[in-house]
Amino acid sequence: MPDITIKVDAQPATSLGSEAILDQDIVSYLRLNPNDLSAKEKEQIKDISFWLATQGESSMDKWQALRSLRFRLGSPALGNSEVDHIHKYIRLKQAVAEHEAKLEAMEQ
Repeated sequence: MPDITIKVDAQPATSLGSEAILDQDIVSYLRLNPNDLSAKEKEQIKDISFWLATQGESSMDKWQALRSLRFRLGSPALGNSEVDHIHKYIRLKQAVAEHEAKLEAMEQ
């Protein structure tokens, strides 16, 4: 049997990572134009996607959490973006959880 050599051009796959795909989905869900996002808004969307990662096992749980949060917060004040509005709430919730953990540690 003759030797057959197969040459495969194996370049590493460009990985967008799950959060990059999720970031794009968040942008679409919030009906934003990805070309109009500032660097600050892109960072805020990354933070939102990291928060979403903690909101359940399935993607349905995560989207339900974001949907629920949007309705609970309502519309942002005039002049504020929805991304900024959601981001501020998430950061405050994280700060509260951090402080509660410190309080519990002090009580022990």
